[in-house]
Amino acid sequence: MTARLAAMDAVLAEDTRRRRRGLGWAGLLLAAAVVALAVTGFFDAERFAGGLPALAQLGSEMIPPNFERWQLWLTPLRDTLAMSVAGTALTMVLSLPLAPWPRPIPRRTRSCCASRARCSRAVARCLRSFSASSSSQP
Repeated sequence: MTARLAAMDAVLAEDTRRRRRGLGWAGLLLAAAVVALAVTGFFDAERFAGGLPALAQLGSEMIPPNFERWQLWLTPLRDTLAMSVAGTALTMVLSLPLAPWPRPIPRRTRSCCASRARCSRAVARCLRSFSASSSSQP
């Protein structure tokens, strides 16, 4: 029984050592980030004070919302959606070589991936048609 307790104590001591080492690295990275922010002037009170009027203007434009110019939002909204779909697709494609495949892909997973690909193509077609219809409007 005492050998077992000694083994458990050794495991706990090793775990404590690893945690302290990880906390040390995290503290070091946090300190480096704070120093980098201080060097770039992030904590400058005058800089924050200079941004307060812009923050007040932004708040006044947000409340109450003004939907008179909603047509001008369509192109940026479409671009944002297109970037998110393209970024997701690119990430999916780039992650495939990194993914470990220790055994053959099950049929259910293949069909799920195929249906997701069909859905992605449908969204892309929808965005293209939306883009074509919005670009033809004056």
